[in-house]
Amino acid sequence: MNIAIVEDEDFQVDQLKGFLKKYSDDNKVFFHPFVFHSGDEFLKTFKPIYDLILMDIEMPGIDGLKASHLIREKDSNVCIVFVTNMAQFAVQGYDVQAYDYIVKPLKYDSFAFRMDRILKHIKRSENEYAVLIQNGNLSMKVPYSDIFYIEVNDHKMIYHTSQGNFEMWESMKETEKKITSPYFALCSVSFLVNLSYVDNIDKDTVIVNQIPLKISRAKKKSFAKAFFDYCRGNSK
Repeated sequence: MNIAIVEDEDFQVDQLKGFLKKYSDDNKVFFHPFVFHSGDEFLKTFKPIYDLILMDIEMPGIDGLKASHLIREKDSNVCIVFVTNMAQFAVQGYDVQAYDYIVKPLKYDSFAFRMDRILKHIKRSENEYAVLIQNGNLSMKVPYSDIFYIEVNDHKMIYHTSQGNFEMWESMKETEKKITSPYFALCSVSFLVNLSYVDNIDKDTVIVNQIPLKISRAKKKSFAKAFFDYCRGNSK
């Protein structure tokens, strides 16, 4: 699990890393912490690879609340938890869908109690809303809502997303098992389409995010039904 610690005080960074190590040992989970000493530093290199962000609110430069607003523009699903001595401002975290806040000074028992809840929330969110893409040493979670369509090409799956295109060695059958959202449907054996990005269907062609994809004869009926069900469900 990738965890970003965004905290300007070295003492607090060391304490959080120590708490994560103890929690990891006690619960047999593995954390990979990344440390950033300001919101500005974090935003300069931010990529949607984190499962959890432990964010201080009061920092030099951009504060944690403003940084979180900018992060939400790039990652709508990452779990944000404020670690702060400013509990009166932590309630503003609802504006950025912050999951929780931990009040300083930190105490391990309280930290561990909150981590139990946080990990359950992350696990549930991962299962419902995102897919893990692995290519060599690259491993990243991509929310379903960021995927336009998935294409099979020479035994590789190409994920066409709002973050760019990503390749992964697997079969379409394996990909279908991973994608648990009902908003995806095959328009052919080569393309798995996110129905929320369908612009138009014209005879044997579906336009997905302005890209024309061929609808095969074998999938024409099932794809049309899936799109009809999607439209009917979203019009209620």
